[in-house]
Amino acid sequence: MITENNAKGVKLQFGLQVDEMSIKKSVEWDGKRYHGQVDLGLENDESEAATYALVYMTVCLNGHFKSPVSYYCIRSLTADVRANITNQILTVLHDNGITDIRSMIFDGASTNLGMVKHLGANIHNFEEECFLSIR
Repeated sequence: MITENNAKGVKLQFGLQVDEMSIKKSVEWDGKRYHGQVDLGLENDESEAATYALVYMTVCLNGHFKSPVSYYCIRSLTADVRANITNQILTVLHDNGITDIRSMIFDGASTNLGMVKHLGANIHNFEEECFLSIR
């Protein structure tokens, strides 16, 4: 989709949505592995039951599609860990041709506000333009 639009001279613009959704606290064994535990994609993830799914999704602002990017089974995450995950996701998106992200949408939870502060944004000064750059 991105390559096809670039060939036509259409530069796609995206928004990145971040949402934390409550999930049922349940750890199950399927005969091969456990499901429902905290999982941040690391080998040393904790074995406690997850209570939330942290979901990242891109939405095309000048097209007609949206796509989930990644999700993480969590209990809670600090603002700096969320910022690190978001930075990694932005880097992967950029490496895969999604280079024009115009907005980041999230609720007003304090960890989300702290996350964008860790990313370098000042969302409290509405007179100033706010840009994040991939580090």
